[in-house]
Amino acid sequence: SRATGRWSIPFVMAPINSATVRRSIARRGHISNVTYTERLSTGNLPANILALTLTYGIGGLWLVLPPLRNFLRAINVLPREDAGKTAVSLDRCFTGAVSLHASASGMVGGEEKHTVVRVKGLGDAGVAFTAACHGEVACLLVNACKHSSGVAVETGAGLGPISAVGGEALFRSLVQSGFVKFEIVSSDGTKEISL
Repeated sequence: SRATGRWSIPFVMAPINSATVRRSIARRGHISNVTYTERLSTGNLPANILALTLTYGIGGLWLVLPPLRNFLRAINVLPREDAGKTAVSLDRCFTGAVSLHASASGMVGGEEKHTVVRVKGLGDAGVAFTAACHGEVACLLVNACKHSSGVAVETGAGLGPISAVGGEALFRSLVQSGFVKFEIVSSDGTKEISL
């Protein structure tokens, strides 16, 4: 990516997450011509090739060949089926994401313009950070239903958090929680927001 200066590979969950994001945007009535994808940053070309090979080459074989999976577990290359992260390892983790936003053409007034949003959170992405985010969504839903707090709640099956409570309300709630930090930087390097 020219904007981030890093190599990346397609993220395994990108197709599912992308569909959820597009559905949420459509339900909230935001712009309709959004392109959304997720990629995993690898840093440089050798790391990119290695990550791509391991993730989709060996990872694909691991998924479809139980004997290979069992062998890799037996020699401690893969964790046992019942193994999970310890409380200590979860506490030491943090979550980081970079989101790149650009106009449809990537150009504004003849110049390439984009905005980078960096999100940092406390805790492991799959456990602690996710629990904090889900907790904030739950609090918003309870408060909206109990106190008519001004948060417009949409109901129905298959809603993502943004569809249910709105992006602005969730953003404010996450910032106030102290678990999540946001930094928004424009393409010229100007820091617009640091929360």
